[in-house]
Amino acid sequence: MFSFIRPPLLGYLLAALASMTMLGCTENAKDPWEGATGQKIMVSFPPLHSFVTNVAGEHATVKVLLDNTGVHDYQPSPRDASKLHKADIFFYNGLELDDTFAVALLKNSANPRLKERTYAVGKCIPADRLLKMAEHEHVHDEKGGHGAGCNHKHGEFDPHIWLGIPEAILMVEFIRDRLKENDPSHAADYDLNAKNYIAKLKQLHADGLAKFKGKENKKFVPSHESLSYFARCFEVEAMKPLQRLPGEDPSSARLQEIVKRCKDEGVRVIAVEPNQMTNSTAKVLLNELKNKGVADPQIVEIDVLENAAQDDLKPDYYERKLAENLDKLSQVLK
Repeated sequence: MFSFIRPPLLGYLLAALASMTMLGCTENAKDPWEGATGQKIMVSFPPLHSFVTNVAGEHATVKVLLDNTGVHDYQPSPRDASKLHKADIFFYNGLELDDTFAVALLKNSANPRLKERTYAVGKCIPADRLLKMAEHEHVHDEKGGHGAGCNHKHGEFDPHIWLGIPEAILMVEFIRDRLKENDPSHAADYDLNAKNYIAKLKQLHADGLAKFKGKENKKFVPSHESLSYFARCFEVEAMKPLQRLPGEDPSSARLQEIVKRCKDEGVRVIAVEPNQMTNSTAKVLLNELKNKGVADPQIVEIDVLENAAQDDLKPDYYERKLAENLDKLSQVLK
């Protein structure tokens, strides 16, 4: 489960823990779990919040580390450490998406209960269902962003497993079983809740497949390597991503390679993440496709669900946002 922790991040977390000790444990500090009922469950990012909330029902209070901040930009805070300090269970994705900060926070949470109650949910996906990352060398700057600085390797496998419905169902079943282990008195409720939620996910899968039925060209260019499970699940094709790394401008050679393939195969759709509709790199590709005579090229927004506004984290967040993605993509594919 454990992976290496970059020295700057570890230093930050030690400082955060010290701050928590000085501030978070005083009488005047607000308890982040105030008013919580049932098991106190911490998750790393929004899809896990949906999965756990739906399976746990009334038997848990669920909090998320990442809301508006994405996994590549997240910086742990003393308040996050204090959330883990009182948590009963901690779920994170794993597959080297969120391992570094999850494990670091865990080690510095001063919560012995979590030693046996922290779970990397990605471990439940069989190896033969995992997709390999074509490009997984990331370079981070000293602030944790992408750029010059220390090297950090992502794992061998694409970690975006939640974007495939079959994989999401396996994650839900894994969460169900862990909740039953830790709270056997409500096992029957967890079984029923998981069954009902899985039925919704299966219907979402069927609805998504129907949206793309009859499309003559189901290919699109993703902004970076994140939509492979989504594409496999809904029988569309994600081509070579525009960016080798999130936020990195492609080389001229890479751009021209993608343009040529799009022209040869009639690919006209470019998928970008939220807040990237004005992405200059995507616009460059769009203009290149126009110049090469590709008919009606389009940019479409596809949310990979790595971050969400706190008030958007309702129980139906996952299926609602995935359905929006399906609607948007199906409307532009022909």
